Amino acid sequence: LLLLLLLIFYFFSEAISHQLEEKIKMDAEQNLATYNKFVAEGQNFEQSNMYEQAIDCYTNAIEAVSVGGVLQDDIAKICLCFRSKCYLKLGDHANALKDAEAALGVDKSFIKGFHAKAEALYQKGDFENAYVFFQRGHEMRPDMKEFTLGKQKAREAIDNAIGDTKKCQLTIDGDLEIYYQGLEDTSTKKGKGKKTTKRGRSAKKKKNTNVTKEKSTKSMKQLLGDLYADRAYLEELMNDRSLGIGDAGEDIKSLAQQGVQYLDKRTEFWRQQKPIYARVNEKKQRKADQSLRNTRRMNETQREKRDKFASNEVQSKVTHLLTLATQQFQREHFDDCISSCNEVCGEKSSESNDVLDMVAVAFSLKGSCLMVKENYGDAELAFLEDVKLSAPKNNATASYRSLCNLGRCRAAAGAFKEAAEAFKEARLHVSDPLQSAWLHHELGRCYVELEEFEQALDVAERAVEESNLADSRPWLLYSTILKAQVQEALGDRADSIETYTEAGEVAGSLYKRGVRAAIENEKDRIKGSTSNSGNDFENDFEDEEDKGEANDNEENSNGHDSNDNGEEEESTEE
Repeated sequence: LLLLLLLIFYFFSEAISHQLEEKIKMDAEQNLATYNKFVAEGQNFEQSNMYEQAIDCYTNAIEAVSVGGVLQDDIAKICLCFRSKCYLKLGDHANALKDAEAALGVDKSFIKGFHAKAEALYQKGDFENAYVFFQRGHEMRPDMKEFTLGKQKAREAIDNAIGDTKKCQLTIDGDLEIYYQGLEDTSTKKGKGKKTTKRGRSAKKKKNTNVTKEKSTKSMKQLLGDLYADRAYLEELMNDRSLGIGDAGEDIKSLAQQGVQYLDKRTEFWRQQKPIYARVNEKKQRKADQSLRNTRRMNETQREKRDKFASNEVQSKVTHLLTLATQQFQREHFDDCISSCNEVCGEKSSESNDVLDMVAVAFSLKGSCLMVKENYGDAELAFLEDVKLSAPKNNATASYRSLCNLGRCRAAAGAFKEAAEAFKEARLHVSDPLQSAWLHHELGRCYVELEEFEQALDVAERAVEESNLADSRPWLLYSTILKAQVQEALGDRADSIETYTEAGEVAGSLYKRGVRAAIENEKDRIKGSTSNSGNDFENDFEDEEDKGEANDNEENSNGHDSNDNGEEEESTEE
């Protein structure tokens, strides 16, 4: 029985011990999660320059891993360094130094603790000890730039505070006869000088005191800057007799005195860190740097003027060559035009936008010449260069021109699918209804060649709409005939006949009697009254359509002439 009781007690104690370990483990994990949460919040506040809130978060994080004020986890040393940095930002050097020392108390070799303590000592004005800790940190981690820079700034502050001893060395060179003679006179005439009265000494001392006070005030103004006016206001509050009545006045005076003391401490710190003579040297250095910047700016201005002059010369040359190429194209001297365009295209690496615009036009003109010579491969390459130069500038006119030329070239070479892609992209840059009517007509013809009649019908209807918007009767005729052809290809004979009737009315209004007769023959064929296959209509209409493409911006104004002129036009069409 006793053995059984001992076994029960043993297992019971083991269970309790296991539960306690699990609870401690869970509490540790929960505390660590709380610690990480507050540290993350503190870092967010610190990045937003909200240092007081960051300090509160870091304090809560430290308390999460502490029991009775004793840290239970070494991870808190990082949070102590974070809080020390925030204290420095607020000017609380004592608490910053206290946290840094606490971090080193947790881990004597903690590198961030050395840096935090060195910074706290430096901001406190203890430059010698700050240098010692920067040096220790540098010996432990030579790769950290913080310690290298800290050593330099601590050394500079020490030199600025005590001055450079090299500048104060005395020499015994030269003639010292007058010096020794002065010593002899002093020994023989000792006590025979004029006595200075007490009033004279007092006046001289008062004068020296005023001079020293003026120098001190001037020095303080330079060190405090805009804060000097605040310090003067706080001094007025301290000396204001009307605030001496009651506890409220005493509190105000006490706060003003604390503010003055704080500003005086900062003044002394800044005086030691960078005294006035060091600031004078810094001012001279700033003037030298400003002079150097002015010289560089003048050189850049002169360089810009030279570049602008050179750019103007290139622009004049390109303008002359492009004008010459345009004249050669109009005179159908295509080889000469291509040669002139090649000279212009050689400037495509220019940085001037005006020159690049003219280079793009030169590529377009070169491609047109190559198309006339039926060299569609080289023409397509020229038009592609035009597209590349026009696309980045968001110039709708240039992009429309380059893409339409590329589409025409591909269609002439029989690459209707690629031509359709170019025309579809060109639709994004078109704004004029007349241009849109021509573009949709050409796109519809590509779809017809590809036997994509559904898309061809949609595009043909859009071409009819744009022709009506542009009030262009010739392009309304071409678009309506294209629509009728597509409807017949889709098997909509009734709709095709109706559309052909509309096209015949437009042809009549334009006095295109040959075209109107061809339309009537096509209608009869569709109705079944004739046995032609439709090729006769295409042959009759081919010449009129080519004329319409060549003069897409002009309407036929000869239709209002006399009957004799109409008969001549009819015979020409036939």
